[in-house]
Amino acid sequence: VIGTLRVVTVGEDAKIGRVVVAPEYQGRGLGKRLLDEVEVHLAASGEFTQCKRMKLGSQYDKRGFYEKCGYQAQGDIYDELGCPHIWMYKTIERK
Repeated sequence: VIGTLRVVTVGEDAKIGRVVVAPEYQGRGLGKRLLDEVEVHLAASGEFTQCKRMKLGSQYDKRGFYEKCGYQAQGDIYDELGCPHIWMYKTIERK
């Protein structure tokens, strides 16, 4: 496995979590490709029509990566297992 993530629906949000790319493959755009493919699937799949946006809890020091992928930080920084996080959102674009 080179990279993975999970998606669960929570109301109108598609909550993305556990975004991981193996260290030896980081920096090659694979994380962005994973997120892009999820967005394409969510927008095209009939089973996710209730989802209006994607949501993820970013480690605070990793938020720049998600901003480059089109996500926007919202709310206050929160603690998860001793690590600062922030919620980030991106609207699902449907054609």
